[in-house]
Amino acid sequence: MPEDRTTADDERRRLEMELLEKLQDEMRRVSVQDYLRQLLMTLSSMAFQHLGLTPDTREDRDLAQSRLAIDAFDALTGVVASQEDSQEATLYRSTLHQMRLAFVTATGSEGGPAAEEGGVGEGGQAEQPQKETGAGESNEADLTEAEETSPDQEA
Repeated sequence: MPEDRTTADDERRRLEMELLEKLQDEMRRVSVQDYLRQLLMTLSSMAFQHLGLTPDTREDRDLAQSRLAIDAFDALTGVVASQEDSQEATLYRSTLHQMRLAFVTATGSEGGPAAEEGGVGEGGQAEQPQKETGAGESNEADLTEAEETSPDQEA
């Protein structure tokens, strides 16, 4: 029996090493910019999923998780948008705006203040993190620009 266990352990280690080598090889081929784009797509999907606005996502409703995903998307948008062309940067800002509006919709549909969730401030407005706007970061002017030039209007 000890020999079987040793063989199984050796096989597991061999498979782990192969998997690690494949992962490292993939990481060498992916640029940081591409990885960040993928991360932004994942964060926006998670934000909408955790809002639970559709029958398919109601069970996944977690406004704290949604807000975290939106805030992370906001932070990364400034970094990635500064490296992208203006059309793609506008798309990121537009997506951020849509997520924020959906968050307000989700918190308003609870029938009461969602302050415990950290989502709605006074007057039923979504609380947005207050931070200084630096190079590449979005601000309300960027969101207004994104509304005026949404991807649907640009063709």
